[in-house]
Amino acid sequence: PGKLNEFISASHHDPALKLLDTIGPAGAPHTAVYQMAHVKATDLKRQFGQAGELHIEPDQRLSMFGNP
Repeated sequence: PGKLNEFISASHHDPALKLLDTIGPAGAPHTAVYQMAHVKATDLKRQFGQAGELHIEPDQRLSMFGNP
């Protein structure tokens, strides 16, 4: 939670990131939901994947009954 809280605080200064919601206890969320461009998500995934600290997961497209 410490690393996520640090990221959430720093993200307020990045106009490419829009915090939509946090999930978990107040002050110690375990998940943060952001709106961002695919390119930004890819960059963050690469950055955090190397450090292994945070995990970036893209939304899955919704479809009726599992059909694309």
